[in-house]
Amino acid sequence: TVSKMKRKFRESNLLKRIIIPNVKKLGFEILAFYHISFDPKNPPDVERNENALLMNDYTVFMATRKFEAVMLSFYANYDEYSTDRTRIFRLLREKNLITDKPVVKSYSLRNMAIIKDFTFDPLVRKILS
Repeated sequence: TVSKMKRKFRESNLLKRIIIPNVKKLGFEILAFYHISFDPKNPPDVERNENALLMNDYTVFMATRKFEAVMLSFYANYDEYSTDRTRIFRLLREKNLITDKPVVKSYSLRNMAIIKDFTFDPLVRKILS
């Protein structure tokens, strides 16, 4: 069953539980998912860490292989998103790392469905008083 597999993965340290903060409460409004397929004839040089050039303060997750990369970035407003997206595209074109335009999916955090909104204020006040 799924529960048994999950337990085995946790015991083998292949899976761990993490807590993801509500980034909307941190002031972010846009989540962007980037999928970049690199040119097989001219992939980024891993030894020179060329993939790291794509990251900046907006990037919270990046996973790369020789011929592709995925990134998650959060932005406070559309101007930040647009500027960073343009920077990434320009960098990829200048270094001839891509043949096709990267796939970018943007999501509005305003329209995000919150399953359970936790409030820790009362608990913190009780502990501190």
